[in-house]
Amino acid sequence: MLTQSVIKCFLREFMKTKVSRRTVWAFVRYLEESAVSVVDYADIIIQLCENVLHMEIEDLRKQWGIEDEISKLIIFYMMRLLILVKRLINRLLINV
Repeated sequence: MLTQSVIKCFLREFMKTKVSRRTVWAFVRYLEESAVSVVDYADIIIQLCENVLHMEIEDLRKQWGIEDEISKLIIFYMMRLLILVKRLINRLLINV
């Protein structure tokens, strides 16, 4: 069985390659189905978004639907981050 650090290392390197809709879709499904914290994968999500931003416009047009998957990924990440921030604020308020 692969450890989380090995999986993250692989994903980090993999996301540096040419991004495809299938890659993004598979990554989103992995995060949705795994019991992992999306916040732990923030660096990979950012790398993925940067790769998409640097794609040639023609290549991006060929990857129809990729923006939907990336939007899901960003929303999923932001929601999780918001939950963590709310928990932190509640802990701080309790200790005041």
